[in-house]
Amino acid sequence: MQKVLFLHTGKILNMQNPYGAIIRPMPVGAPVYDDIFTGTEQPINWKEYLPPRERQYNTPFCVTFSCLNCQEAVARKEGIELNLSDRYLGVISKTTKQGNDLHTVAEMFRTQGVVKETDCPWRDNWLTDLKYWNNVFDLSDVPQDSRKYKGGDHSFILDKKLVPRALHYSPIQLAVGIGSNWETETVIKNPAKIIAYHAVTCYDINEEGYFFQDSIGKEFKQLSPDYRIEAAKSFRLLPSNWRETQMKIVKTSDSDKLYILQGSKAIHVFSMATLEVLGLLDLPIEIISADDLKKYQQETIGLLK
Repeated sequence: MQKVLFLHTGKILNMQNPYGAIIRPMPVGAPVYDDIFTGTEQPINWKEYLPPRERQYNTPFCVTFSCLNCQEAVARKEGIELNLSDRYLGVISKTTKQGNDLHTVAEMFRTQGVVKETDCPWRDNWLTDLKYWNNVFDLSDVPQDSRKYKGGDHSFILDKKLVPRALHYSPIQLAVGIGSNWETETVIKNPAKIIAYHAVTCYDINEEGYFFQDSIGKEFKQLSPDYRIEAAKSFRLLPSNWRETQMKIVKTSDSDKLYILQGSKAIHVFSMATLEVLGLLDLPIEIISADDLKKYQQETIGLLK
């Protein structure tokens, strides 16, 4: 099956507020939905479970708004009502005035947790006037004993055909390029010129396109079926052995060089320290032939050269 490469560039567009999705290459070792899950699930329409829309106005926190919306919707489906702080997640994930990327925000939510909106709210005019930027990032007003709620697992979806299946388990976070037609078309088509990148909460999909909740402008919008998707995140729980499912650590019999095999890539690892940072030290090292290694696209990653 041919995959549509969502994460195709590390270029950061000079963002125009109030958007704020940054498109970066997928991190090595990040979970990939395509490599982990199989099945024939049907999509769920998550619209009735979406939390009340919160507007981001001029603050480039679209990635945090859409990330929390996806996971709050999953909680609501399970009968749990949560309103978590978009401001808090944006701050601890080091969102800049250009925004943030999907993986950084989701991983910070998963590992560090987020307080409730009531413990870290937006103050008057903070969402609409960027002169309060430093105020937004001052978390001294957050009670020290605030409970933190950690986000669940997350994975990248690389094949557009898998979005319907993934929608069986959670809304999908999409990062897309937007143009001047973003608020003017009933079914939004690919723009002639991208003016910014933006993250939204996709709650349903069918042959007519992608349906999503937006934190800017009109709340509910629709993308055409062929709209270019830059990145997509599922929040389906991962199996405990997902790393073994999607990657291997290998070397050839005639060399001590280590490689991570992931998809079509053989990623040369400079040191064991790199594997430790990636959480891959527990994977066994397998021996493959030099000819088999040549079948993979060669890349390099490392903390120490």
